[in-house]
Amino acid sequence: MRVLMVTSLVGVVLFAFAGQASASSSCSMGAGRYQDARSGNVVVWGNYRSLSGGMSCSSVRYVLNHWLRPWAANTLQIRTNFYDGYVRWRCYRTTRIRWRCWTPDDAGVFSFTAYRL
Repeated sequence: MRVLMVTSLVGVVLFAFAGQASASSSCSMGAGRYQDARSGNVVVWGNYRSLSGGMSCSSVRYVLNHWLRPWAANTLQIRTNFYDGYVRWRCYRTTRIRWRCWTPDDAGVFSFTAYRL
């Protein structure tokens, strides 16, 4: 009976860790430096992570490449509230260089680092 209980407990713990691992995934984005052609500003980006199970890395790439990266390189600011044509996004700083963005319905959550050179 004890062996069965221990085996069941190990199975539950492994299932819990597997769920946590799948909820957060690292996304590759290509070049880390982004330079605005007009202003010449350079912003370094990295450590992209999709933090919600429903948000794919291609969605993270879309929001970063089409909305956040060009805006930040041009103005040297991260947009904290914007609409990408599909949903409204909210972003906030978690550390000096770390950011987190999410949708109000929590369907999409991701984080990244960004800093100016």
